[in-house]
Amino acid sequence: MCSLKETFCLLEGHAVEKLVALLDHNNDQVIEASLAALSTLLDDGVDVEQGVQVLMDAEGIKPVFDVLLEKRTESLKRRAVWAVERLLRTDDIAYEVSGDPNIGLALVDAFQHGDYRTRQIAEHALKHVDKIPNFSGIFPKST
Repeated sequence: MCSLKETFCLLEGHAVEKLVALLDHNNDQVIEASLAALSTLLDDGVDVEQGVQVLMDAEGIKPVFDVLLEKRTESLKRRAVWAVERLLRTDDIAYEVSGDPNIGLALVDAFQHGDYRTRQIAEHALKHVDKIPNFSGIFPKST
């Protein structure tokens, strides 16, 4: 629950499209801040499917994937892997992305070279696009 006076809401504040546009900025810190704000649409505790739809309506899906594909800072890569994994929970997006070898390679790279948490998230993302089997068991289940 939010209001424009007490807490800023991306939807009510009409900020989603502007934040999506910032994903193509030259400054990595601006991109990371924008991606962090947009990620609130995909967080636990919100309707992720609705958040994905908001990003679709704002033409924000491809720019999020583009952030993953560009070699940037570790923290930006970590945040992009998280956002991409959330997007890939939507079957239509996962199906579409499964044919893009670059996305798969970027996720495999994050899986191989990321920190422990990023590797876990990349593993889940790869499962969504059927690049690794669901029984991999590389990481213990988090509870």
